[in-house]
Amino acid sequence: MNDKIDFIWSSKKEYNALYPLFNFFSKKNNIKTRLIKIHKNKLLNSFTISNLSYYVIISHSHTYYRLKKFGWNGKFIYVDHGISPIKYYSYVYDFFYKASLLFYPGDIFKEKMDILSNNTFKKGLIGGFPLADELYNTKINKLKLCEKYNLNNKKPIILFAPTWGSKKSKLWGINNLKYLTDLENLITVPHPSDYTISKIFKNIIIPKNRQELNEILHLSDIIISDISSILLEAALINKNTIQLILNEYPGTFPNIDLSDNKIIISKDLLKKEINNTDISKRPFKISFLNEDMVIDYTSSLNNIKNTIKGVIDNPDKNLQQRKYWTKKCNWKFDGKVNEGLYNMIVNYIQNNKIKQLN
Repeated sequence: MNDKIDFIWSSKKEYNALYPLFNFFSKKNNIKTRLIKIHKNKLLNSFTISNLSYYVIISHSHTYYRLKKFGWNGKFIYVDHGISPIKYYSYVYDFFYKASLLFYPGDIFKEKMDILSNNTFKKGLIGGFPLADELYNTKINKLKLCEKYNLNNKKPIILFAPTWGSKKSKLWGINNLKYLTDLENLITVPHPSDYTISKIFKNIIIPKNRQELNEILHLSDIIISDISSILLEAALINKNTIQLILNEYPGTFPNIDLSDNKIIISKDLLKKEINNTDISKRPFKISFLNEDMVIDYTSSLNNIKNTIKGVIDNPDKNLQQRKYWTKKCNWKFDGKVNEGLYNMIVNYIQNNKIKQLN
């Protein structure tokens, strides 16, 4: 019987994604578990790799490639670190198909995998988003948080939380803060991969942990982003969101390296998707699906003030839209996601069965 499993991470976003599930596992007595960082440098991992469990849980492809590079030969279970289906890289790389068990955050991710694998991938289950439980259970003291962040509690609080990419393009991520700096009651939280570069900007909040970000989400009235998972996380707690209409986004077509030898899907399918993706007409098209993920309000950067006014005047205009997309992208929001994941993972490693149990 397998009675141990390790959670492996190599970036802050992965750590945040895995910690809630690890924490749930650690409270159980039947499975021994550890939360371990895998470094770029082999020497830093020299006492770790040989002692890793046969089964590990990871949340990003580069963690897997590091493990393989340094000699680990076990099996991995994949839990996603986000719930935005727009970006192209979900399920186009060989990494995903090497998973012994893969959890989809929501129904729409399974739809995408079925198309890309031509319905041949049979190692996936719908598991939900581990971070959702902490978000669900977060309670805040609004007055204290407003005092902490120097905000006016009597006026709408606006959060700007873009996706990654600031280091690669001046058109992406936190670089667009310059269009928003004169907004009243603004909080700005960068993507974890942009924490370092974001320090050159003023009035940036870098959450000390994921719980602080959850508190900021609950505190905020309007969340502005581009194609980040944060939009859907905000919608889960019924917050208004504004998606920025940009000329291009990181991780979307046609911004892809076609010479990447890790792409495993049909070249014809990939070419067709790139040719059919016109971001000027469909900025929020979901890769490989004929749907546009418009969760709530959308806006150009130049029109953001008018859009914010529209949100304030009519917050429930897109309520059904918000409910539709949160349901499609996130499997259940009931505070019991990690319990369901735990049961399915234990059933797999102990009984070698891939079965939907939640």
